[in-house]
Amino acid sequence: MFRRDEAIELLTTAMAPPGAGRQRGRSPFLVYEGMRGTGKTVLLRGVADELRGQIPSAYIDFDAVSGADIPLVLSLLSQGLYNTYPRYGRLRFPRLALGQHAITVNLDATGSAAAGPPAPAGAADAGSTVSTATVGPATLPDAERRHARMRASLRSLRGFDDLQGVLATAAAAVLGSLYPIPAEPTKTLSERAVKFATDPLFGSAHFLGRYLKWFADPKPAAGSPDPVHTLVELNAWANAAPADGRGTQHLIDDLMCAAFLADLVDFFPTGRAAATWAYDIVLLLDNAGTRLGRRFLDALDRAGAHAPETPLTVVAATRGDLLLGEPPEHIHEVRPSDPYAGPSEPIPAADHRPWRRYRLPDLYEDDVAGMIRAAGLAAHVDRRLFRAIHQFTGGHPGSTATIIGAVDRHRSSAGDLDLLLSTRPGVAPLAPTPPTLARRLRDDLIEPRIPPERIDELVTCAAARTQDDARQLVTDRTLVRHLHEQIEVLVALDLWNPDRGAGQVLLRRLLLRELAERGHNGGSAGGGGAKRTARSRPAPLPRWPDVVARLRKQSQSRGDSDAELYYALAEGDLRSVAEELTRRIDLDDPGTWLDLLLAVVTAPTRRTQSHESPTTRRDALVFKISQGQDPPPGTITGLIAGLWVASDPLCGLDRRYLYGRIAADLQRVAQDHMAFTPHRLYEETHRNSRLEELWA
Repeated sequence: MFRRDEAIELLTTAMAPPGAGRQRGRSPFLVYEGMRGTGKTVLLRGVADELRGQIPSAYIDFDAVSGADIPLVLSLLSQGLYNTYPRYGRLRFPRLALGQHAITVNLDATGSAAAGPPAPAGAADAGSTVSTATVGPATLPDAERRHARMRASLRSLRGFDDLQGVLATAAAAVLGSLYPIPAEPTKTLSERAVKFATDPLFGSAHFLGRYLKWFADPKPAAGSPDPVHTLVELNAWANAAPADGRGTQHLIDDLMCAAFLADLVDFFPTGRAAATWAYDIVLLLDNAGTRLGRRFLDALDRAGAHAPETPLTVVAATRGDLLLGEPPEHIHEVRPSDPYAGPSEPIPAADHRPWRRYRLPDLYEDDVAGMIRAAGLAAHVDRRLFRAIHQFTGGHPGSTATIIGAVDRHRSSAGDLDLLLSTRPGVAPLAPTPPTLARRLRDDLIEPRIPPERIDELVTCAAARTQDDARQLVTDRTLVRHLHEQIEVLVALDLWNPDRGAGQVLLRRLLLRELAERGHNGGSAGGGGAKRTARSRPAPLPRWPDVVARLRKQSQSRGDSDAELYYALAEGDLRSVAEELTRRIDLDDPGTWLDLLLAVVTAPTRRTQSHESPTTRRDALVFKISQGQDPPPGTITGLIAGLWVASDPLCGLDRRYLYGRIAADLQRVAQDHMAFTPHRLYEETHRNSRLEELWA
């Protein structure tokens, strides 16, 4: 895992390292944030492998258990934690098991064969309902009869194995989502009998006493002095009809989370051992930004996960939606260090804010080069390839790895990334045609919650320079027919926010490439919209010229001259852009003019696959507008054309001379139009001269 050492160091610090004690301020919730493909799952599973058998830990993927509820999530986690650990001993969950037993036991049956009430999601299928129909005289009042049946059901629990069996049964329906699943070897009947007879705890008639009494505490039992009454109430909350049970789910969640945390505290080492070597118990929660994941973390927090005495660190991986709406003062931002900017600040161990957020960093060029070497490709591909891949992906880990894998399969196309994106993996005869590399990259990046029929319209909106421009474009029903009804899709995707990572920028590039292909290569859709048949005769999808022209007109109508220049260049109107920038260079401050120039040349370019070198493309653009022009195009025109070609990450590997021409044009612009060379322009000239050397 490249560039993940800091994330692991952050986790180690959060786990209350040896000698730290347990009374200091700390953030119990560590959030790893990154979009799809940044390696969150790989990181969490790697941590789970490292901790397995040494430090109590459990992993769960909330995407895989979306139909469960919080008690079932706790049962799953208890299965992952139920093991024997060096120095910790065996981690058990008797209070949690008593609560789960109370939820699933049938206190209302009228016959021995009666089925139990509906259990939480998955529990009924797992066969977890316990029948107590024959318990208690039928003449007792209903409340007393339920109380008596609960007591009778509790007498059937004879030891930790029985209690853990309650949790295992409840979790059975969704246990396959847990990774890893530590399991105790199955004991024979004789082994269980010997253990029962020789263990005074298991043989005691008062086995449940200390754990059952916990439910009589005023805080977890909602004021009830009778623990059995609390369990009866828990059963009633869990099995109430929807109309009657409104508002009771949070009571169940809070009580079960409190029981879970009490079990952790009870079985955690105390005294000198806890202060010198015992690390926190770790929960690894993947895709925690789901509705269930957010509810679970909120319930843990209400139950006291942030308390100093709670030996728990929760690591949650999210795509960025987990902490939406959380007050900024509750979040401690830990920014990734820059290895090229000198030593970073040490990671603080103590902090009283409950959330600690770390956005997983993207890869550097050196990391991409290391991945190419690790794949054994360094001797077989152009040595400049890693720079082109990094410029295209921005260092997005998953996409970078996918492209390097494609390079290994299609080495003859490795020198042209644009051509490589059109390749497909080999398939057996008569097998369905697989998607292109570009389509696979897009599908890996785009949120699965976005309806497929909206992807074509997102392709159209990708041409916008900003999200505000895209939202204005959505109002044009001739270009975007339905996205206005689901504007939240556009907002959630947020293609124009580079702070969310390189994946957002890459996804927009891929969508723009699809927009450019509309009408080329026999494709009308390029995207992944709903299937269309000849009989349905769908309206043709908007093409690049129509979309960009509409965006340019919008910018004109609102008087945004900078945006108008951007869209004019995207249309290919280099002449108008050069004339306006030439006029403004004598009016604007040099720094302001350079900022405008560098912003305008980021406009996307629509081009078909060709084998022209970047320098040839630059010259062709200038020559095209020089026909019939008097005077001929000046230095600024060539500078704009060169920077525009260089901003395209698919322009090719032979860029050395292009960057040299750009550096020379910058120097000439300073000589011809400025009294002196501003520092900003000098830095840009030096940067392009350095790029000329790097791409040699």
